[in-house]
Amino acid sequence: MLLLLRLLPFLVGDKIPEDDRYWECFLLLRQIVDIIVSPTVSEGLCVTLKCLIEKHHTLFVSLYGVDNYIPKLHFLVHYPAQILAVGPMVRTWTIRHEAKLNFFKQASHLANFKKVAFSLANRHQRWMCYEMASSNFLHTPLECGPGSLPSLLKDEPADVQEAIHAIFPQISPDVYLSRPTWVRASGVLYKNNNAYVITGSDGLDPIFAHRDGIIVLGSYVIFDVRLCKALYFDDHYHGYVVRVTSQRSLTHELLDHNVFHGHKIANDLTCIALKYYFL
Repeated sequence: MLLLLRLLPFLVGDKIPEDDRYWECFLLLRQIVDIIVSPTVSEGLCVTLKCLIEKHHTLFVSLYGVDNYIPKLHFLVHYPAQILAVGPMVRTWTIRHEAKLNFFKQASHLANFKKVAFSLANRHQRWMCYEMASSNFLHTPLECGPGSLPSLLKDEPADVQEAIHAIFPQISPDVYLSRPTWVRASGVLYKNNNAYVITGSDGLDPIFAHRDGIIVLGSYVIFDVRLCKALYFDDHYHGYVVRVTSQRSLTHELLDHNVFHGHKIANDLTCIALKYYFL
């Protein structure tokens, strides 16, 4: 549902008029969800969230009637106070509990039905023992897909060597590097496709970059990117409209670990929707 909420503007947005009140109600819900699932929330943003919830509920009742006002909408009224009390709600949501429950659901099909609780506890203890005994329990190793054969750094073009030495000044020229088609770093999958990353911020908006390639240097991942120029924020599509420039760069650190996919809205313009409110 979160994915559908994020992609719906690109699926039907061009068919909906700019002044449609039903679409305005949906966009208000979109803004509310962005703040609720954000990993970083300020006190001022809680005030904004409270105003958005009030505006959304008022518009919702006027459009759909009070009979369609369900309890889940009322729960939103308490979210700003809960964020101020315990922090970002994404840290306490039930998705992780559902993922944990999935283990017991699968194990219950093979359990002893006379002692279900004992069987589930036993299987869970064995599984946790196996996981904690693994060397990758607290650190996920770097996974690389197929790609070019490894080559020495000193055999690369001069501009590539200079860019890598600017990132890692102490790197040896005899180290091997490769260019895989995908890598999985810290549980996040990065592929060579129509994907964008956030390399920084100008103090107000994020700075996007189009990822053209991946360079693996030992245990480090370097992204070959083309910087994007953010033109404006489109309220109708609820996304940043950017234009990819010809300025290339190599970057090792990202401001946000997420991968964002662009949606073409014109010949040279792309709209990127964030996965949560960017503070």
